[in-house]
Amino acid sequence: MEGQEGTQQEHLALAHKLFLLSHPDTEDIEKVRLRGEVLDAVRANDMASLYESLASASVLEIDASVLDSMKKKIEEELKKLDEKIADAEENLGESEVREAHLAKSLFYIQIGDKEKALEQLKVTEGKTVAIGQKMDLVFYTLQLGFFYMDFDLISRSIDRAKKLFEEGGDWERKNRLKVYEGLYCMSTRNFKKAANLFLDSISTFTTYELFSYDTFIFYTVLTSIISLDRVSLKQKVVDAPEILTVIGKIPHLSEFLNSLYGCQYKSFFSAFSGLTEQIKFDRYLQPHFRYYMREVRTVVYSQFLESYKSVTMEAMATAFGVSVDFIDLDVQLTKPFSYLFQNPTSSKGWVSVQDDGYSNANGLVLHNEEPLQAEGQVSPYIFFSRICILRNKAVVMCLLRLDEEDRGKSSESQWELSRFIAAGKLHCKIDKVAGVLETNRPDAKNALYQATIKQGDFLLNRIQKLSRVIDL
Repeated sequence: MEGQEGTQQEHLALAHKLFLLSHPDTEDIEKVRLRGEVLDAVRANDMASLYESLASASVLEIDASVLDSMKKKIEEELKKLDEKIADAEENLGESEVREAHLAKSLFYIQIGDKEKALEQLKVTEGKTVAIGQKMDLVFYTLQLGFFYMDFDLISRSIDRAKKLFEEGGDWERKNRLKVYEGLYCMSTRNFKKAANLFLDSISTFTTYELFSYDTFIFYTVLTSIISLDRVSLKQKVVDAPEILTVIGKIPHLSEFLNSLYGCQYKSFFSAFSGLTEQIKFDRYLQPHFRYYMREVRTVVYSQFLESYKSVTMEAMATAFGVSVDFIDLDVQLTKPFSYLFQNPTSSKGWVSVQDDGYSNANGLVLHNEEPLQAEGQVSPYIFFSRICILRNKAVVMCLLRLDEEDRGKSSESQWELSRFIAAGKLHCKIDKVAGVLETNRPDAKNALYQATIKQGDFLLNRIQKLSRVIDL
């Protein structure tokens, strides 16, 4: 079941195909090809339970004869495995008994029976003495976790592996665990820790069962860009020989990295747009697509503004190859905004719309002096295009009309920088009259002083409470 060097574990490859099949942006002709490949993999591995679940979800068409054939093969194979276990326990040694139980565990993994596989892996672990072999069982469990995206199982397995390493273990398995943990951290949006773990494993990567080395470098660069400071990025990523040998094979990635470090912002955004499709169609990154888009823009805007006390919006727009309106909105939306939209369904006639500009679906709140006469509650959504869509049709019409009539005040482009300022991601303010961005970087020393005072007061209060208890 373990991936050979340079080849991904078969079940993880299948999981990626299932992800693409469910992705709304996958083309129909591509889905036809993927559906055929998924069916071939399911039949080859006798994955009867997965076949039934995919059929019930209308992903595959069920064939009763195929399903019956799978179940029959499973029963026959389990009977053979049970006979081998019984024979080993009666006539052979402990190592042979363990191998027989391991074979049954791997068979359950092969057919996609998660619960029985986990149960059998525990039985196999009870027959295992060597730390290295116990670690291999943990890796099988982790692969199951990534197939089903069961983060609780993955987290518990990683903790289990770390405890085993306290008892011993070789460096090769320790380095493999770093990649597994890095993938888990990336999948749960802990990009900083993921970047550090990936960078530690660059020169010792052997975890081909998860993904190829090219994909590993892709993840390493993406997580490092939003996690490392400029100096560390240069030392660990830009000049890393292991990355330089591979990065050219990945479309847009070299330009994405080098244009950011070289402050070539037009090229950076061009490469960035090319990478979005790869991120969107990645099984582990897709849930964090919008978050990653925002974080990358925060990094590049911060880097640009770091060099200036003040800069005109026109100069910034030219550097990034966008319009001034886009910069105005992109900067302004980092501040909370509030607009009034006329609402014919309300006797007071107005609805106030407020947004923090950064918190996505939960960021938009409607306030009105009396309940709206609309169907149900008004449920707001903020799409990635930064167009606010409200279920109340009257508000939608007013919002869109304002956008058309006053393009300079509320057009989509004007929302870009504002969201980052309001969220505290960019330390600057906009002088709209002069068309200038003024930076106001926080004073690190003053912030440290304030933190020391605050913590000192807290400590003194605790000491006073403790002294009262002692006096009593």
